[in-house]
Amino acid sequence: MAKEELNKEKKEIPENVLLVGKKPIKAYFYGVAKIFGKHKEISVQARGKSLVTAINLTEILKKEKKAKVKRITIGTDEFEGKEGKKISVSTIEINLEKI
Repeated sequence: MAKEELNKEKKEIPENVLLVGKKPIKAYFYGVAKIFGKHKEISVQARGKSLVTAINLTEILKKEKKAKVKRITIGTDEFEGKEGKKISVSTIEINLEKI
């Protein structure tokens, strides 16, 4: 797939969404603070191995009384791998409200 095609497939990410990936958990606190500076709610989203980081981030925010959980949604993303093999990856979306 060409680079232009990949860019066309990328979705516009809303301002109040925090996508959790491979960075250390501390890296996401800046993102949370930035989003909570503009919005009352935040959506923390992750998939695969990053689920643990998203859950731990949420638990720390709850423990420090920075946010409360409004809703948790779990699911599965399916896509085609390099060899045409179907791959399933677990997903989570945690909606938080600023306290």
